[in-house]
Amino acid sequence: MRLAAQRLAGLWPWLFTAVLQVALGHAGLEAAATRALIKVTLLNSKATVSPFTLEGVFAGSSNGFAEGKLMQSHPLSLCNTSEDERQESFFISIVKLESPESKVPQCLPLLEKARLALNRGAQAVIFDITDDLNAAVELNSGILKKPVVMVKAGVAEELMGLVNKNEEAKVEINIMMETPKWTHYEVGILLTVVSVVLAIIMIFAFRSRCRSNRTWDSVHQQTMRAISRLETRTYSSQGCSGGSHHSRGGRGSNSSSSSGPMCAICLEEFLDGQDLRIISCAHEFHKECVDPWLLQHRTCPLCMHNIMGSEEESGV
Repeated sequence: MRLAAQRLAGLWPWLFTAVLQVALGHAGLEAAATRALIKVTLLNSKATVSPFTLEGVFAGSSNGFAEGKLMQSHPLSLCNTSEDERQESFFISIVKLESPESKVPQCLPLLEKARLALNRGAQAVIFDITDDLNAAVELNSGILKKPVVMVKAGVAEELMGLVNKNEEAKVEINIMMETPKWTHYEVGILLTVVSVVLAIIMIFAFRSRCRSNRTWDSVHQQTMRAISRLETRTYSSQGCSGGSHHSRGGRGSNSSSSSGPMCAICLEEFLDGQDLRIISCAHEFHKECVDPWLLQHRTCPLCMHNIMGSEEESGV
């Protein structure tokens, strides 16, 4: 459990970044314009062509459904406000906007041209803004009663190609159904919940690590005290002990009839003047050999006697 919490704590920067990307992504989508679905059906075509679908973007709040024959209107034709220009048949007007660099005179603001086209009977207006991308700003700035759709690049070329070839086409415009978008309130709740969960994981992992460190420090200190209580002596082949303590019993280290006592850790014979550590089980070793072992294992290397027994009995 502790290891799992530490691993989760290590992943918190990645988790937090991922949540921010998701949240900001949904917030960005919410502010995006509504996309339009443009279904095109060719009429009186010699070849059997299945209806095909294109995509555009609704201008401002003009999203809605519309259908009619696709008819081209020149931007200059939308300068005449005469009622005689009104057409009764159902049609959808497509307008190719010129580049601002072409210096075509602007008789009316673009928003007024869109309203004029709708007043003349157009069920919707499709603007090709490929050469004038700034037109989107103006079209999004007003309120339009019927659908006005902006297209560009490949979609615009395909629609303009139909009218340039005098192809009769029926166009249906509808709102593209998309995945429900999150509100800023929901995004805020998500970020709050994730932040709280990450904070809990970090606190739990930090406390576990501190508790583990305290436990290790306590055992380490007890082991050091237990080692310091063990007897030591300075080895003498003549049997004289010049150390600070005397052995409590016979030597338990490896020895043979042809050689003197040796350290069972380094397998070297004891030499005069070397410091020996005498474990409570009476086994002797070089002090510099056995102390690191005892600090890590807390048992005699030969008989596995636990040196902490005396420490526990002493109540430390």
